[in-house]
Amino acid sequence: MKKINLTFYVKKDKINPLGQVPIYTRIITEGTKTTFSTLQWIDEKRWKETKQLKLARIPADVIIRDELNRIRIQINSKGKEMINSEVELTAENLKNVFLGKETFAKANSKTYMEAFDYHNLKFVDKIKRGEGAKASLTKFNSTQTHLKSFIQAKYGANDIALDELNFEFIDGFDMFLRTEKEIKNNTTVKYCQAAKKVTNLAIKYDWLSKDPFAKYEGKLIVEDAVYLTQEELEKIENKVFSTERLNTIKDIFLFSCYTGYAPCDVAKLTWNNVQTYIDGELWIIAKRKKTKTDSNVPLLPEAKKLIEKYKNHPDCIVNGSLFPKKSNQKVNEYLKEIADLCGIDKTLHHYVARHTFATTVTLANGVSLEAVSKMMGHLRITQTQHYAKIRDNIVSQEMLKLKERMEQKEKPQTLVLPINSAIAG
Repeated sequence: MKKINLTFYVKKDKINPLGQVPIYTRIITEGTKTTFSTLQWIDEKRWKETKQLKLARIPADVIIRDELNRIRIQINSKGKEMINSEVELTAENLKNVFLGKETFAKANSKTYMEAFDYHNLKFVDKIKRGEGAKASLTKFNSTQTHLKSFIQAKYGANDIALDELNFEFIDGFDMFLRTEKEIKNNTTVKYCQAAKKVTNLAIKYDWLSKDPFAKYEGKLIVEDAVYLTQEELEKIENKVFSTERLNTIKDIFLFSCYTGYAPCDVAKLTWNNVQTYIDGELWIIAKRKKTKTDSNVPLLPEAKKLIEKYKNHPDCIVNGSLFPKKSNQKVNEYLKEIADLCGIDKTLHHYVARHTFATTVTLANGVSLEAVSKMMGHLRITQTQHYAKIRDNIVSQEMLKLKERMEQKEKPQTLVLPINSAIAG
């Protein structure tokens, strides 16, 4: 049986301004040895008189003795875990494991990063089967990168065993994102949600016995959706730019405003999606990439003009797409330029177009919330209420109609007698 010898001693050559000397730990095992500071200080004379604190009586000495006992218990515990896991046991490795500079996997267990790698590989397969989105994989990869940074900052290590995860770790990661990375609440919560999906997977595979996120209370804050007013929408429509790139991005953006499709959905639309539907009109018949739900939208005249404009565009012919292919990064970059040139003080991106469809194009013109929810491919109508802020003018219009109906009821009814009856009277 492997033995671990642990002793405490003071370094007489190091004295602090209070005349105290530091207490060090010496580990000897398997023919190797190492030392490190316990971060505790004591008067050398008292160290001797109390027989290395075994006879400690005064409160200050008792506190130090309890800390040394804690260190002894933890080092022995870590050592036994390493022996049972059949990993290399040296004094230096044991010290690093105790100090959190290294981690090790117990028998039949995995580390957090191993679980993340496994999850992400499985997610790549889901994408190939059409069951997952590349954007989600990007989120998982970003979450893993942030976790690595946090583990390095907190423990000076590159990984952590799954069975060492607890609420303290999760709470620390949340705070790390908010403070060190200066990430806002909703993005922080989404990173933690991604991290939780991996621990849930670990629980399913019995790599982890307890959910470290059980007490996590991070919540998304519902924010008002940014959308264009009718005046701002017309500003963009009427603006003609001097470059083809800006005019193309403008048209793609306007198409989103008149259909409600997100950027990933617009990119995959082809003429096969343009069909004559049940009412004899042209519709876009498609499913949302994110939720796989139906998102069928009647083509408004403005949207028809836009796709007709690009019907014979070389890129569209080659790709079979409704619009030339553009990367999201370039689209968002050019949209900022478009906003500046149109004098619109809003950060434009494709989701602003989606919100504009919900609010300015449909709800403001009397389309029901249920119909908008259906066209946007939402699973729940509450999602539409978040995206589509019903404007005050809609409420005003409907209340005016109600007022007119009520006033009509209150008017006295005039009795009109037949002419013969009047004469007879």
